[in-house]
Amino acid sequence: MKVNKAYGDFIGQLPWNIFATIRSPYRINTMTPRRWFRKLMTTSDKVISVFYSVEKDKGDPKSLHVHTLINSSTDISYEEFRSGLGGVAVGDYDLIKDPKEVANYVTKYFGVYDVDYDLLFKEDRT
Repeated sequence: MKVNKAYGDFIGQLPWNIFATIRSPYRINTMTPRRWFRKLMTTSDKVISVFYSVEKDKGDPKSLHVHTLINSSTDISYEEFRSGLGGVAVGDYDLIKDPKEVANYVTKYFGVYDVDYDLLFKEDRT
């Protein structure tokens, strides 16, 4: 089994309900998405977990974009999501109908290219 398929199958088993693509006019390094999503999980009590992968743009391999899957306790509006990230550019923002299909999409370059990714969980604060 290929690495990207194995990761997609694993990630697709988790209860994701929001998919988004995020871009920034600034350089995205390995800590950029981690900061965005830790901020989102701190500012929103709805976000339970986040999975993301960073990919090169097809048209400009020096530019990067981030695909993310969000597991939230209730729906999060586009405005609330964007604000929780600090106002970055959010392109695609959709509710997920088939978590397995979307998980395979965000893991498509795993094992093919050098892809940065992470799976983050909100800390239990009880």
